Amino acid sequence: MDEARKKELTRSYLITDYVVNHHEIRFVITVGVDNGELDQLLIAKGAPEWAFLTACNPFSTELSDEENRVRQESLLDCLEKAGYEFLLGYGESRHQEWPAEPSVLVLGVSRDRAIDLAMEFQQNAIIAGSLGGPAELVWCRSSIEN
Repeated sequence: MDEARKKELTRSYLITDYVVNHHEIRFVITVGVDNGELDQLLIAKGAPEWAFLTACNPFSTELSDEENRVRQESLLDCLEKAGYEFLLGYGESRHQEWPAEPSVLVLGVSRDRAIDLAMEFQQNAIIAGSLGGPAELVWCRSSIEN
């Protein structure tokens, strides 16, 4: 990925709200910001780390809703089989530059494992963090090759 494309994508990731919307739990994760609600959830679940993942729109190439639905279901199946607890959500541009993207907050997943999952589903980056710290934009190794 060339530097201009990475800069463009970074801007897009930074103007996105990462919304957890799972049953009665709803809060927004913002890159660079601590989140007390997320920290309370991590404490309650005994999970020191987390990641916000999607399988939609591989390498930022827009797919149909149906293609994205199938990809996202595959990610959820993978997480269930691995025994991870997760909450549903979506990523949504604050400037409505693109449609909301189905996503998932995975509790207790290490950053390295989250990157591996993202690479498996052809993602450029993830949002990740740990208890008491801000949400971080984390580039995946696979994005360098595209």
